[in-house]
Amino acid sequence: MATKDAGVYEQLKNTLFNNADSAIIGESAAVGMGLVMIGSADESAIEEMMSHAADSNHEKIIRALGISLSLIMYARES
Repeated sequence: MATKDAGVYEQLKNTLFNNADSAIIGESAAVGMGLVMIGSADESAIEEMMSHAADSNHEKIIRALGISLSLIMYARES
């Protein structure tokens, strides 16, 4: 959590993208992505999550990506 480790983030992202048909796996991977990048305000991560949320049909994944986006922006008032 809060490591901003690109390797861990990429593994979670690949898990999310490769399991698009499983809402539970996708939800878990999405929340994990947010926890790894918490407080980073990483623009590429935000863009990837927004894009995947727009393309996803699973409400659980969309909700988890929304939570992850809020975690990425944690403590970033501006």
